[in-house]
Amino acid sequence: MTNYAAAGGLERQGTFGAEIEVTLMRRIVRGIAAAIAVLLGAMPGFCLGAAYTVTDLGTLGGSQSHPHGISPNGQVVGEANTAGDASTRAVQFTGGIQDLGTLPGGQNSNAFGISGSGQIVGSSSVPAGGVHAFLFAGGVMQDLNGLIDPSSGWLLGSAEAINDAGQITGYGIINGAQQFHAFLLTPVLVPEPDSFALAVLSCAGLVIWGWRRRRVQEAPNLRA
Repeated sequence: MTNYAAAGGLERQGTFGAEIEVTLMRRIVRGIAAAIAVLLGAMPGFCLGAAYTVTDLGTLGGSQSHPHGISPNGQVVGEANTAGDASTRAVQFTGGIQDLGTLPGGQNSNAFGISGSGQIVGSSSVPAGGVHAFLFAGGVMQDLNGLIDPSSGWLLGSAEAINDAGQITGYGIINGAQQFHAFLLTPVLVPEPDSFALAVLSCAGLVIWGWRRRRVQEAPNLRA
């Protein structure tokens, strides 16, 4: 029987002793592995198995689709090819795939951003050539160039993102220069017709009240 001291101070004594040591080491290794698994499993974002499920978002009958944006509540927007890859359309991949269409007369479109309330922005081709930025809300696609001051000098080519405050960012051309500039659109609060009419009537009422009060105050002087 050969006796020798192994590294670390463990003494092995023949075959029987070796079997005991191997069994002990296996238990130690298993215990350490189990402890590590428990610790890692408790760490946020760490998973020993599959971390995600995969969902095919589909196409519009064509060969490809591409996502470009996702809202805080998981609504996805992007583009998808139509049957025969005839055109590319802006789409919303929520509860199926929805073709958002194009601006009037356009052939292709892309959706790039979506807010938490479901407002979508992107770009669409137009008959005159090139692309225009759009806002899709309430089931209607609007050319953002029709929603800004026409004297601003801007041609908005593409809207890339929108936040929950309704602010939109993208790029376009300003004053005819053939260079793209980034833009930020901030909503202008326009009073509702009823609110505006009420405000006008209130102002008119204050003017009449002030005029009558002044006439009453001047009346004694007139009689004198």
